[in-house]
Amino acid sequence: MLATARLTYVLTYAVLHRTSTPVMVHRRQLRFAITGFNMLCLLVVETRLISSWRVNLLVQILGKLFVPTYFVFCVAVDSSSDFCPLPTKAKVWEAHENWHVVILVLHLLQFYAVSMHVHGLSAGVWKTVL
Repeated sequence: MLATARLTYVLTYAVLHRTSTPVMVHRRQLRFAITGFNMLCLLVVETRLISSWRVNLLVQILGKLFVPTYFVFCVAVDSSSDFCPLPTKAKVWEAHENWHVVILVLHLLQFYAVSMHVHGLSAGVWKTVL
């Protein structure tokens, strides 16, 4: 909670002072450290609560490995990598849009895992979907 509040403060300060420093490069190391700490806390909670090891592994690989790596190498304003594993079309569908789609898929997986934790597979909630 404190890390999220600190991140909110840093980004708000960056927006208010964006004439001197672009928002996306303002205190980047601190923002990445706070985000990394939040991801570590989420890793612990997800690992404890997601009962299916397959779903857990997919959530961890997607959320803790692919998403941040894709962001740093393909989405960040100063990324210099020409390698982007997901398809793009200049000025129509860029890496940033792909990143949001991957985040959506990650959140849907997390929603699935939470519903499995609450309802369980025996309730038949997901039998028709999967």
